[in-house]
Amino acid sequence: MTACDAEGHSSIRGKTTPARLIGVGSSDSGNTIRIVNASNDTVPRYVALSHCYKHRDIAQADLLPASQESVDLTSLPKTFQDAIAVTRVLGEKYLWVDEVCIAKEDVQDWARNSANVASVFTNAYLTLAATGASDTSKGLFLPRRREYVRIDHATAGLEGHILAFTLPLNKEVIDSYYVDMASEPLIKEVWAFQDRVLSPRSLHFASDQIYLECQGSFISEDGLRLSYDRLHFASRFDGIPQDKNKAKTAWYGLLWAYGRLFPENTADKLPAMANVARAYGEIMRTEYIAGFWKDSVIESLAWQSLRRKDIHESSAPSWSWASFGGIPAAGFIDGWEKWVPCAKLLDHHIELEGSDPFGGVNNSSIKLECSLVPLELCEKQGPMGHMLLKTPNAPDGMHAGFDLLPSKYDESADTIKGTKLSCLILGFTTPLEKASGTRFDKLRTCYRCLIVAPTEDGESMKRLGYLLASDENFSPEELESRTVVTLR
Repeated sequence: MTACDAEGHSSIRGKTTPARLIGVGSSDSGNTIRIVNASNDTVPRYVALSHCYKHRDIAQADLLPASQESVDLTSLPKTFQDAIAVTRVLGEKYLWVDEVCIAKEDVQDWARNSANVASVFTNAYLTLAATGASDTSKGLFLPRRREYVRIDHATAGLEGHILAFTLPLNKEVIDSYYVDMASEPLIKEVWAFQDRVLSPRSLHFASDQIYLECQGSFISEDGLRLSYDRLHFASRFDGIPQDKNKAKTAWYGLLWAYGRLFPENTADKLPAMANVARAYGEIMRTEYIAGFWKDSVIESLAWQSLRRKDIHESSAPSWSWASFGGIPAAGFIDGWEKWVPCAKLLDHHIELEGSDPFGGVNNSSIKLECSLVPLELCEKQGPMGHMLLKTPNAPDGMHAGFDLLPSKYDESADTIKGTKLSCLILGFTTPLEKASGTRFDKLRTCYRCLIVAPTEDGESMKRLGYLLASDENFSPEELESRTVVTLR
């Protein structure tokens, strides 16, 4: 599935490589570095720097002069200086830093969501990640927030002491706390997400320790080694896998991780994911529709909204995860349940904000042939006081998962009472035989549905949330009915 050459290089076909690099020299070079040219045919092995992009715009950066010019190292921000020092220690000769290596005349072609930037990190030998630094003044080597205990010892006539520290209990119990690094500034940055996903290997300078993340492994400075490849993108290697189902499952996993981030500007949600989507497009080989892939769009529409965050008005369509602040939980239990679509995609209209098919969108819609069943709010509340919705012929209500509204009856019932709601049935999952006798043996047929309501013009509908239903919630006639719905 993966392949690297003897030098550890990896590449995506047809992508450009950096035109300029920092020649870091060595420790003997003192404070002098040089900006050097590199062509696509002769690009050397290089290290890249990923750092927080918050509060700045690359198009307005104070870029350095033309190539071949000597630069005083001390004139650069602390993070850049530290990255040069680390590159020297590693014995590497070249470093790419956006604000230094992008020529003034090329700024407009190097937007953060351009394919050029994706190629830089995809083809880098190593990415140095300023994970714990909120801006470039902080550097890579941050003060450690640890308390050490001195332990004296005497063995075979030798006396001395060691310094020990305890690990947080959550890291001892749940390995993903290491990998997530959720509290680190760079990890929270939506524009840096692509750097981490597309880099073949990253050295994270976090607030507590240094982590090495590479193909299939995650290693911490305190000795933990995990076989973990949740965020990496397999097709960055020359041996591009052909299993679209595995790629689709991996895409859902990335959406979960990406949904934990919260952009300052909601319009950035699709553009900041564009390079990752572009890379996945090499495997999916189908049209990208506002965050989904055309071949699996019905299944993907069944995402559930988790960890809701308040979000400003978004230009993304209501059915896209990009319109929602929080985690879009998509996909099903791989290998244990089967997805059966009930709806059919008839047509779609995507209005791009620019020319990038993987970027932001404006007035976009999809047309579905589906079953549409009326919904009404139950006066009875759920066990935790949340709202329940029911179809006309159902005896019991279903938990209502609203995307942008609190689920508590007392908080949102008055808003919902004045809304004409419908249940749009996308499909259902049914357990496979091998689920019997396992921890999945309680799986049963589950209908995956959207809560929809008419738009202001009354000519289309919009997504408000999701429903999980069973056979008892629908009559045979409701399941067999078909209508055409346009979702915006």
